[in-house]
Amino acid sequence: ERSVSAPSPGSSSTSTFTPPAVAVAASPSSLDLLVFSCSPASSPLPAAREELQQLQQLIRCSHVTSSGTAEMLRLSLLNTPPVWFLFSGHADVQQPHARAAAATADVATPPPATLGFTTAEGTLSAVDPAQLASVVSSCRRLELVVLNGCCTSGLGHSLVDAGVPVVVCWRTRLADGAARIFSVSLFHALQRDDAKHAPDRYARAFAQARAAVEFRENRDGRRVWQLRDPDTDLPV
Repeated sequence: ERSVSAPSPGSSSTSTFTPPAVAVAASPSSLDLLVFSCSPASSPLPAAREELQQLQQLIRCSHVTSSGTAEMLRLSLLNTPPVWFLFSGHADVQQPHARAAAATADVATPPPATLGFTTAEGTLSAVDPAQLASVVSSCRRLELVVLNGCCTSGLGHSLVDAGVPVVVCWRTRLADGAARIFSVSLFHALQRDDAKHAPDRYARAFAQARAAVEFRENRDGRRVWQLRDPDTDLPV
């Protein structure tokens, strides 16, 4: 889930995985950025709309949608393959059959969470995370996938294992406002002329996005969010 309230200090962290990138020829019908911004009617994300508008203005060759199913994603990746893909929305959605299986299991193991896509009516739509990883990784032009939702590290690892060169995801819950700042700052950094051909462009853009979140202050001059490793440096 992508939370609409700010987390307590030290409760958010990001993860990146960067195996060697593979150069792929660009398609003439391709995009720089594909965005699926999924804000369900049952649990809306107020910052998602602003995030969507800012990215559309920032990236000239982009396609953004305020709703979309996994099948729409498959077709978009097939017909207009992007260099970058951003999912923005709830990401700890459980499929109904997975919840039912977990409820009847002898061992209390939570079912795997997945991305929460939305229909045109705003209804949540979930798909098996293994199938999702297969669909996304089949787009060979992809250089970067950003999973801008809560607790997406499991799917992030699956995407890297399937061959996606660079994945940015979250190990913890994520405040809605912080998610907007992070993604807009990340893609703004990638659009800079001095970054377009830099070998470390993704690492540098990630650092800029992280700093944009960490240095955001409220009217009293206090930091709004903190990004920390929840396993090692959370205050006790």
